[in-house]
Amino acid sequence: MRSRLVLAGPGEDAFLFPTKTGRPMSVSNYERLLRTFVEDNAAELRALGVDVDEFTTHLYRRTTATLVERAAGITLASRLLGHANEQITRASYVVSAVEVDPITTDILDEVLGS
Repeated sequence: MRSRLVLAGPGEDAFLFPTKTGRPMSVSNYERLLRTFVEDNAAELRALGVDVDEFTTHLYRRTTATLVERAAGITLASRLLGHANEQITRASYVVSAVEVDPITTDILDEVLGS
């Protein structure tokens, strides 16, 4: 993520994941890229215990909200997701530790270096 931030540079028109022309990536393009990634890596993901049918952009949004909330609080997580009300973030996006299955925990720990 840090290398993407450096590439993006400062300013509100800087995007972490821009298109080739430097514009923001549309949701549909991102979803297409994610589907392609899952299809191309389905066997490896299944070997890790990942349910590829549940691998969606919403999963990333929930994961990010949960990690940001735990590290910096619900206010920042809510602002990051663009919610006007923190209760929306807490009720719909932040996952309690009880809800996270052990396989997902192991994968996130490995990927995030915890």
